[in-house]
Amino acid sequence: TAPFYKLRKVGKAAMAVMDIPESGPQFGADSLVIPLMDARQVEPDGTERRVRCNLGPYYERLPDGGKSLFAPEEDRNGAELVDLVVYGGVYGADEEIPF
Repeated sequence: TAPFYKLRKVGKAAMAVMDIPESGPQFGADSLVIPLMDARQVEPDGTERRVRCNLGPYYERLPDGGKSLFAPEEDRNGAELVDLVVYGGVYGADEEIPF
């Protein structure tokens, strides 16, 4: 199995995650874009399964300096989304949130 990395948010909390109803969740402006089926579409066309990644100014880069979570051949056209698992944290009012 491939190693996994936890990349910290860079800067303040702004633009950490955006949930855009017309297109789907985005982490940063373009750090990880997960397009879902647009409500205006009549039926799926395959684009809703192509995720894109560009680790720009909102998230750390990979330990080797890489700017994408995907392999080079996936980075150009987006990677196919097979599963999506979401984890959330609950923090007390006096706890620091680890962005």
